[in-house]
Amino acid sequence: MKINGESGTLSPSAHQGDQTSSVKLVMSWCSPMAHQVAISLRHKRVKFTLIDEKILNRNPRTLNANPLCKKVPILIHRRRLVQDPLIIMEYMDDAMSKDLVQLLPSDPFERCAARYWSRYIQTKVIATVLKCVDQDEGGATDCLFNTFIHLDKILSIVAPECCFFMGDELGFVDIVFAPIIPWLQALEHLDTIRLPTALECPHLHKWLDALKRHPSVRPSLQVCSPERLEVFIAENFRDQPVGQ
Repeated sequence: MKINGESGTLSPSAHQGDQTSSVKLVMSWCSPMAHQVAISLRHKRVKFTLIDEKILNRNPRTLNANPLCKKVPILIHRRRLVQDPLIIMEYMDDAMSKDLVQLLPSDPFERCAARYWSRYIQTKVIATVLKCVDQDEGGATDCLFNTFIHLDKILSIVAPECCFFMGDELGFVDIVFAPIIPWLQALEHLDTIRLPTALECPHLHKWLDALKRHPSVRPSLQVCSPERLEVFIAENFRDQPVGQ
């Protein structure tokens, strides 16, 4: 395991927070679910120690910490282990200082809506994108295209005039979706998927542009870049090198 401090590549150079010495994140550079947690910590301005895990060669420490799923991310907070990215994100709101940025809305109805749409993004969008990595998954690419057409319609209803999913500020649903952006770019460049154009899905592209510009999101998109992902996909899921 490689351990990086908060000044490492996945974190801004300086953060404020009252739990800074007790937060660690076990993650892999290419895991979109792990980056959901990294973006959340960054957005809340919580210092954390990054424990970098190889996604295809699990360290026994990770397997012991999460024996059921054997997956990252794992948040270590005050010697407690918290698993599942969406649960981790809610835990941060509940367990850390209320003076920090809250990821979920304060209004009960809006909190329910954020939970609902986050689960939709996780199970219907991100899961389908990752299926497209395996070229043997028949029908996944067509399903993904139609999913984005549907998502554009949802955005036109939920936030027709806003940059982000539920308003003008980065929120819970945005953070859940943002880490899949470089995977979309890499898969499109590899001719594995076709994304709808800005003319076909104007609300979707407006949302993508806002996410890519946000300072809490950018560091994750730089570490998990489309170029780096293309090499990773070619080495682990393809029979030929990138570019052939």
